[in-house]
Amino acid sequence: MDRIAALVQELATELTEWLDLRFQLIELDVEQRLVDRRRQLLAYVCLAVSGAVAFLLIMVGASLALGLVFNSEGWGFLLVGTGLGLSALGTYLILRRRFANGSQSN
Repeated sequence: MDRIAALVQELATELTEWLDLRFQLIELDVEQRLVDRRRQLLAYVCLAVSGAVAFLLIMVGASLALGLVFNSEGWGFLLVGTGLGLSALGTYLILRRRFANGSQSN
């Protein structure tokens, strides 16, 4: 009887150790996933910032180029600003209509 009790105790100890190791493995897996998500988010942020800077420089260049055409930098910036405003308004109206139609169908 003592032998069975010892084997059961050993089994319980090994099972506890195995469960502890399993929990550590799960914890490491979750940590790795979080690190991967942070890296992916950082890459997207860097891409967005680079894209925004590039867009800004292109718009300034377009404004200056139009300013040369019309002999006034002010007109160049006004035309580019108006174009950007109209494109933003158009995008807003399209997205508003799309989301309004999408929410009614669901």
